[in-house]
Amino acid sequence: MKRISISAIVLLAPLAGVAEARTVFDLGFGYDSNRYRVRWSMYEHGLISGDLYYSPYVFGQGRSGLVYGRTRYSPYAFGGGQSGLVVDDGSTNYSVLSPTYYYVRHHYLAPSCNVHTSGAGRVRTRKSHQEMIEARKARRTEQSRVRRRNSAIRATSGKEIIAAYLKGRNIDFKVTRVLCIDGRIVSVDFLLNDGNTILKYWNPAEVQSVAQSQGLRKKYCDKYVESWISLCAEHLKAGGKIHQIISSDADEILAKLPLCPDLDGTERVYASATEPRP
Repeated sequence: MKRISISAIVLLAPLAGVAEARTVFDLGFGYDSNRYRVRWSMYEHGLISGDLYYSPYVFGQGRSGLVYGRTRYSPYAFGGGQSGLVVDDGSTNYSVLSPTYYYVRHHYLAPSCNVHTSGAGRVRTRKSHQEMIEARKARRTEQSRVRRRNSAIRATSGKEIIAAYLKGRNIDFKVTRVLCIDGRIVSVDFLLNDGNTILKYWNPAEVQSVAQSQGLRKKYCDKYVESWISLCAEHLKAGGKIHQIISSDADEILAKLPLCPDLDGTERVYASATEPRP
C-alpha cells in the first residue's frame, strides 16, 4: 500500500477548490483548463486574458493586435477605415465575468471589432455610392445644358449666320483667320471670288470684352488685330476688296449682308487699311 505524505494532501486541497470554482463560474469561456484564463503575451509584454488572440488585421501603431477570441475577419467589413474584423454571433457566448485586465483592454480594443461600427461603415459606403450617382447625374445634366447653350450660341453667332447666308446664295467661300476666345467668335474672314474678296466679320461685344480683360486673352487679341492691319494693307495694295460686317445682333448682320457689292448689294462697304478695327 502506497503512503501519501502530508504535503501531498496539503497541495491537493487547494487544487480541488480551484476545480470546484471552475465548475461554478464556467459560463462558457470555451477553455478546458484554468491555466488558459491568464497567460503571457509577447505582444503586450505582460499577462493577458486567455480570451484574447493576436490578429494582423488590427496590428499597427498604438495597437498590439490583440482581439477577442470570437472575432473573425470578413472581407465585406473591410474598407472605409475598418479592419474587417467583426464579432461572430454564432460562436460561444462570453461571460461578463471574463477576467479581462483593463490595462490590456485599452490597447487591443478597436472600433473595427464592433459590429455596430462595421455596419455603420457599410451604410456610409452605400451613402457615398448614392452621392456619386447623384453627382454623376448632375454632371450629365450640366453637360447637356452647356451643349444646348453652345448650340444656341453657334446658331446665332455671326460666323454661322454669314456662312448660312452665303450657302443660301450658292456663293463659294472659305473660312480663315478665326479668332475664338472662350468659345465665342470674336472675328473671322470669309474669302470670296478665289480669295480676291474678303468678307470680314467683327463681334464688337466680344472685342470690347476682351479689351477690358487682362493677361493672355488680351495679348492674343492685340496680336490678331496687328496681323489683320498688315494683311488688310497688303490685300488692298494688291487690288483686292474687303467688306466688313461689324455687329453683335443677328438681324443687323442679315440686314448688312446685302449691302456688300459682291453679295448682290449696291452699297460698297470697304475697310480702310488704317482703320480695320471695329
